[in-house]
Amino acid sequence: MADRGRGRGRGSGGRGDRGRGDGGRGGGGRGGGGPSDGGRGGRGGGPGRGPFRGGFPNRPAPDVFKGAGGIMLPLDQRVLSIENQVGKDQEHQIEVNQGNLKTHFPDRPGYGSQGERVLLFANFFELQPSKDVVLNKYRLEVKAVNPTPQPKGAKIRRIVELLLQDHLGYQQDKGIATDFKRTVISRRPLPTQQEFRIAYRDDNADTPNGQTYKASLHHDSEGEQPVTISLQHLINYLNSTSATAFYQSKEIAIQALNLIVGQYPKDNQSVASVGANKHFGIAGDLVQRHDLGEGLECLRGFFVSVRRATGRVLLNIQVKHAAMYKPGNTTDIVKEYVQGRSREHVHRFLAGVKVELLHLEGKSKTGKKIPRIRTIYGLATELDGKNRKTLKPIPGRPNAPDVKTLGAGADNVRFFIENPPPGKGLPTKAYITVREYYKKVYGHNCSNAPVLNVGNHDNPTYVPPELCYIRPGQPAGVKLSQSQTQRMTSFSIRNPADNANTIVNDGPRLLGLEAGRLNEIMTRFETGAVPNLITVPGRVLQKPTVEYRGSRGPKMGDGSWNLMGVKFLKGASIPNWSFVSLIKAGTQGPQGHQQCQELVREFGQVMMNSGIQVGPPTGGQTVWLDRDDTEAQIRKILDSVSGKGPHLLIVILPSKDITKESIYKRLKYLGDVVFGVHTVCMTAQNLAKNDKGTFANISLKVNAKLGGINHSLSQGHCAFIRKGETMVVGIDVTHPQPGAAHDAPSVAAIVASTGPDLGQWPAELFIQNEARKEMVEEIGDLLKTRLKLWQNRNGKLPLNILVYRDGVSEGQYQSVVNVELSAMRKACEEYYPVDLQKQGLPRFSLIVAGKRHHTRFYATSKETAQGRPLNTRPGTVVDRGVTEAHVWDFFLQPHAAIQGTARPAHYVVLVDEIFRDKKVNTTSVPPADCLERLTLDMCYLYPRATKAVSLCPPAYHADLACERARDYLVDYYDATPQATPAPTESSSAGRSTMRNKITIHPNLKNSMFYI
Repeated sequence: MADRGRGRGRGSGGRGDRGRGDGGRGGGGRGGGGPSDGGRGGRGGGPGRGPFRGGFPNRPAPDVFKGAGGIMLPLDQRVLSIENQVGKDQEHQIEVNQGNLKTHFPDRPGYGSQGERVLLFANFFELQPSKDVVLNKYRLEVKAVNPTPQPKGAKIRRIVELLLQDHLGYQQDKGIATDFKRTVISRRPLPTQQEFRIAYRDDNADTPNGQTYKASLHHDSEGEQPVTISLQHLINYLNSTSATAFYQSKEIAIQALNLIVGQYPKDNQSVASVGANKHFGIAGDLVQRHDLGEGLECLRGFFVSVRRATGRVLLNIQVKHAAMYKPGNTTDIVKEYVQGRSREHVHRFLAGVKVELLHLEGKSKTGKKIPRIRTIYGLATELDGKNRKTLKPIPGRPNAPDVKTLGAGADNVRFFIENPPPGKGLPTKAYITVREYYKKVYGHNCSNAPVLNVGNHDNPTYVPPELCYIRPGQPAGVKLSQSQTQRMTSFSIRNPADNANTIVNDGPRLLGLEAGRLNEIMTRFETGAVPNLITVPGRVLQKPTVEYRGSRGPKMGDGSWNLMGVKFLKGASIPNWSFVSLIKAGTQGPQGHQQCQELVREFGQVMMNSGIQVGPPTGGQTVWLDRDDTEAQIRKILDSVSGKGPHLLIVILPSKDITKESIYKRLKYLGDVVFGVHTVCMTAQNLAKNDKGTFANISLKVNAKLGGINHSLSQGHCAFIRKGETMVVGIDVTHPQPGAAHDAPSVAAIVASTGPDLGQWPAELFIQNEARKEMVEEIGDLLKTRLKLWQNRNGKLPLNILVYRDGVSEGQYQSVVNVELSAMRKACEEYYPVDLQKQGLPRFSLIVAGKRHHTRFYATSKETAQGRPLNTRPGTVVDRGVTEAHVWDFFLQPHAAIQGTARPAHYVVLVDEIFRDKKVNTTSVPPADCLERLTLDMCYLYPRATKAVSLCPPAYHADLACERARDYLVDYYDATPQATPAPTESSSAGRSTMRNKITIHPNLKNSMFYI
């Protein structure tokens, strides 16, 4: 096993979708407990980690999806006709506008035509809004009457519910939809010159029992002008055959339709809605759950989003899986979670969880339960009610609680009673323990479990955990354990047909879209849906031929090949190398240092046979991991060799699980940043096998790290790049995930090719000044480092810069153009000579590469499917049917998805000055085909794999560089849980320290240290 195949997290479970079931990029979770539709695949050379490695034993042979009820919808010929007409018009526009290619968000330059044509299902229902419907849009404002904290979250949702029930109920049967935050959509005009007073009351309560709030509706426009949305205008725009068609309010119209579609599940008490678009059944026959253990469960639900497409409006529905807190008594859930964990872990685990207070539960006049909902702030802690720095009581609250320690029990938590409830025998203006209070007031005998705080830091409210019931449907913002990850994987990895059948069978019930039983919300808005997956045209591009040194090439399979009998195109030179074996008691591997040394020499022989110039290893040492001085020993070894070599240190790991531990990450930090020695890891078990195929796969990484080029493609492929005038760039940003320290930074990475061979992609890292900020602040300076390296290696500057930007959402496209592209242009103005600038150089093309979308395609027959899961075939590209004619985008699946449902990458062109320019693209290949072909070809050039990867390597490499930066910052990203944030150094000093931790040693700076 090579270094590792882990993804990385973005926020709360952010990008947990790159690897296993999709046969794609990595093997582990790219974020903690966030929603995932399962499925990930290996990076190269084999399947990703997971319980189904090596096949699907004891499972019946899968079949392809047949359509809802066995009925397959035909291709919509009307849509095809519109696409054909618009495509021809757009091709003509390119011919006449060659001098004006610097526009942002270029129209599609026609559709691709290369490849074998196939018919595919897509996970979309056709939405059928009425042309006669005109919508009114309002901005909603909610404020507290008294000087209390402004409402948010569940509180503001309940206030909006009360607004609709008590003040706008007369309009609801005419059609009202809302996001329960700031937007209201209605069919009829609503009063905008009126302030509504809303007395807060809990669910099912008969009378108010909270603050009074005021709500008002406003026209959502400058100058308070009425905002109306004509669905006829949207439909006319989507059906237009003109390349210059334009509808300014198309985003607003789609937003309105999203609110209408989402209203029914959000109103349904049996459904938990997460964010704006994800819905999970939590009761009755809607719930699909799987126990993850340790206090969590996995729920299966749906992501739902209205999308524009040529000739129609579509509803994207995708199966989603999310790790949720298990509903139940808090004491039981905590007992299940603890398993040796500290109280600090429990404190972090429970923070933010909503619970029903069982001792305060009431009933309405009609007998309905009135739940009293509170949010757990954490365990009781000695700092409650006190200034964190001075440890003195909060001003205005002189009688701070007396808590002995974090997570103290009912006997060791005391609080001050000012005015006790009468008749309970409680003291006045005195301290009392939690145990005594609950015994006298509620007759409850408290357990010895840690007391919970359901108030806040300044004003805590203490409750014994056995009186708290965790409500269902709450996303777990915690990092999953290895066991939980495996269980979630086993539940979420599903064959394509299984997911497609879930969409058409269970999706309509949860969303209220069943045929003949359309929910009342959509009925009021005269918007229907066809509860069956649409079919779309796809194409399977011919795979390129991989070449190594000499005339002999590898035997090509289904998007993959092997290294038998081949030599790397350009072998690296390793004058000196050594190894260190990390040993852990109870693990299997080579027996003794002598055997280990012999096996490492065998590995060296495989490297030499592969074309790497290498001699026998020198020395070799052993380190026991069970000792306290493990890091000190590794540091000593690296220090002893860094000045005089070796250029490479092979590290023998006791098991692959060690890659998740801090010692592995410290090893990478010491090698890459401190001592400047390349480190490549393999497990002791793999070393002991003495398998030449495994050794050859690890040699791929060695050669790439040390500056070699593993392979290339046959002539005709990547021909555009072979001219040596184009530098290809990848950019990505990683963000803190659940479990990170409060001051953990975001890290940006840029990689770029260094020549026409596309074999080397050195990287530069940067600490963002603001955490969780996606736009790269210093992208101009980062680009200059790549231009300098290109110039040094090629003796000239690139005339074209092709950028693949990873990790940005649709709502951030404009910022990428305005911020990042502008900064890169400015950097080139400062770096390029005047004569090149006068020629309009360099030219830019900027493409967003994304995997965090929800579009999936399914084969319509076994003959056009691939592998046992019957996924779409490697090389499948789709640029029509689910796309919009006026947006240049396409979906591409280069890889063979060996398990789960294949996830194509989505590419969106934000700027193009290259492919449409006939001075650059001098071939007869149209721009759309040229870009799709080049992107596929590059997916066969990932250096440490013997198969096509799922994401274009520039974006993939930037992702890997970000992941390596997370290793260097392990103290921030995998912080030990604490009850309260510890004081830290100033922001500027802290950023300086972090930047030192990711500054690559000069020895490795211009290498692929991260691979």
